[in-house]
Amino acid sequence: MLGFINGTKYFKTINGIQVVLNNATFLAEEHQKIGILSGIGAGKSTIIKILAGTQKLNSGFLIKKHTAWPLGYAGAFHPFLTANENIKIIAQLNYLDPFDLRVFCQDFIELSDTELNAKMGAYSANMRAKLGFALSLAIPCDFFLAEEKLSVGDDDFRIKCEVALELRLKHSGLIFFSRNPKLTQNICTKHGLLRDGKIIMYESHEEASYIFAQDISLV
Repeated sequence: MLGFINGTKYFKTINGIQVVLNNATFLAEEHQKIGILSGIGAGKSTIIKILAGTQKLNSGFLIKKHTAWPLGYAGAFHPFLTANENIKIIAQLNYLDPFDLRVFCQDFIELSDTELNAKMGAYSANMRAKLGFALSLAIPCDFFLAEEKLSVGDDDFRIKCEVALELRLKHSGLIFFSRNPKLTQNICTKHGLLRDGKIIMYESHEEASYIFAQDISLV
């Protein structure tokens, strides 16, 4: 199980209090694929960080009986270290074999030895995204956490990502936040909506999409 009970998260800004979660309860069972529709600026990234354990709730309880990893996360890379050095550190932090992790990543994104030993600061945004995606596939987890994207790169690499993710999702769950109902429909089996600081689950994708469309039309 992964989620939170009576979770509240807010930020103090120059314009006042920005509420992301307001006494919200959300629980995902093992292997579930959950799509949550949400508009721009509603706090999708913040909730993903909470579920990943990298950001705390202001109040409430985080329930984390299963591991979770943000899909394609590239924020852990240190720009002054090489890709190889970054991979080694991430492997050690996750109790994985650095050699196996390096081989997987290098093969998946077809990195040359020269590129592997280049500093991450010299990488393009596209290459960092590819390496982040490869790492997320290689690190064992019970749930993938995703926002808007389930693949990266050009068309061929996106297909490669989608095929690899489909294989991983046979044994892992997914919590996917998006403002695009078509994306959540294609891969998720349970559907909800982030609105007014709550995550509300619905019986069907059609119902969640209809209410989301109504909310968007009022903005």
